[in-house]
Amino acid sequence: MIQILHIEIQDCQLMGYEQIIDLLDLLTVNSAKTLGLKNNYGVDAGMPANLL
Repeated sequence: MIQILHIEIQDCQLMGYEQIIDLLDLLTVNSAKTLGLKNNYGVDAGMPANLL
């Protein structure tokens, strides 16, 4: 997925800022929704911390 992000960010040079944000959401927010992490996702006090 990181390789896809890298390729797509290069393509985003022709796109706007909102498309870049959407691309980053594809790998972060949307992935968390797919995995069912709605309540335990994000960087905030009280959230679980994992380092991969």
